[in-house]
This record gives sequence, C-alpha cells and structure tokens, in this order.
Amino acid sequence: MLRHHTDLDIMMQKIYRSVAAYFQDDDADELTTDPVFNAILNKKGLASQPTMSRFINRCDDICLMQFEQIQQELRRKVYSIRRPERILIDIDLTLFSTFGKQEGNNYNQHYNDYGYHSLLSYDGLTGDLLKAELRPGNVYTKVEKPYGKLTHLYTFIVTNMECIAEDVIRFYCKRGTMENFIKESKLGFHMDAMSSSGMMVNANKLQISVLTYNLFNWFRRLVLPVTMRKLQIDTLRLKLIKIAVRVVRSARYITFKLCSSCPYRTEFYEVMKNITQLQVKLE
Repeated sequence: MLRHHTDLDIMMQKIYRSVAAYFQDDDADELTTDPVFNAILNKKGLASQPTMSRFINRCDDICLMQFEQIQQELRRKVYSIRRPERILIDIDLTLFSTFGKQEGNNYNQHYNDYGYHSLLSYDGLTGDLLKAELRPGNVYTKVEKPYGKLTHLYTFIVTNMECIAEDVIRFYCKRGTMENFIKESKLGFHMDAMSSSGMMVNANKLQISVLTYNLFNWFRRLVLPVTMRKLQIDTLRLKLIKIAVRVVRSARYITFKLCSSCPYRTEFYEVMKNITQLQVKLE
C-alpha cells in the first residue's frame, strides 16, 4: 500500500521516537505498525527507515534557519504559559565523538579525541537549550591555564547583576548544573550521535535533537507533578512512557487501558489533567 508522508509527519515521528529512546532510523521499520505511535501521530502506518534517511539527508542550510525559527516560536508560546522572571545564559563547549572520515571531523587536543567541537548555550535556571552550533573538531578550546603553564587564558564574567564582584563569582561557581544538562542531552537524547558523512546533515540532526530536548524539558516543567520534575529522562521513560497498557480495538476506536496496579497511575492521570489545563496564547 502506497503511503504519503510529509516532512512534518516525518519530523514529528522522529521527535516522538527520540522521546521514547528509539534513536536509530532502523528502529522505524519495527515501529511502522506500532499502535501507540500511530495513534499519537494519527497515522495508519509510519515512515520506514529509507524514508527517514532520505528526509534527513536532504536537509540543508535553509532547514537550519527553519529549525531556529521553530525554536523561537515554540519558546514564545511556552513563555506565554509561564514566563520566567529571569534567564541565566550559560555557554559551554563539548565534544561530539565521531568515527570515520566525516566532514569537519578532527582531533581535539583538549578532549584527546576526534569529533565535532560543539558550542551549547543553556538557560542555567530552567535547563532550556537556547542555542547549539556544530563546529569542526579543531576549533580552539577556551581552557583555563593550569598552574605552572606558560600561557594564560583570561576568564570574563559578563552580567547585569547589581551586586559586588565577590557575590557574582559565588553565583557563577554554581554553574556546574550545566554539566548535568549536557550529560542529559547527550545520553538521554542521543544529541551527540553524528553518524552522517556530511557536516550539514549532522548539523540538522543536532537541531532535531535540540528541539526534542526542549519539548521534553518544557513538558517536564509545565505538566509533570512536582515530585517528578527533577527526574532525568531515562527515569521518566520507565515511569510514564514505557509502561504496559492493554490495547482494545473496536470498529471506530483504539483504547489504551492502564493496569489498575500501575505504580505511577496517579501521576500519569495528573499529567494528562495538567496538559488539558494549559493556557497557550497562539497569537
């Protein structure tokens, strides 16, 4: 049977798969007839692995700009629900390891490995990923000078905080939480999976991972029960996403029934209630 899949359909399928930890395009073949994914995406059959691969391989620099616009529009809608009082922009570098002869792949002395030397910018208070840029592996690292070395690297803190310098430094020293954001991005959402030979394709893969990470981070912040908001993605998958249900099919509907003894049944229904109560300003 011939099926038509738009670019939006394919991207949404890739995002939902990533949330559920199905990161490889090969996973698409096993999920083609999955009742949950088809119900969520309102499809009668998902895109296969070749279709997913063709989609990502034709992404170009225009797609990068479109992903940026999508991020800005979604962030505007999220802030219309709950606007943060302040934003702490935290910028750091990390290595996305690569294997083989990939465009932009190079040796980075600081990490003692081959890969892409990516630049990431998070909101240090909410964990939102504000910007991510894929860069060649040999781009210079901003590393502080260890004791006894010849050259120095001067560190600057740029802030509009109105307090004495000692308090600014004390506040800055708490920025270690960003390492946790990077760790969850790479391990929980496979953000560092740079498997394509072309750097432009890998850059678009990164933006899809950024979008997936942010969507889930907003989901965690806006609708999860308070007791669950600090949990990592892997834990939340086991408690709320990858749970057993009974699929009941009728002539017109497919119903998913939770087990009466599901340990997180109360939290699941609270999440669903919070979703229905979201007030989003679309204009």
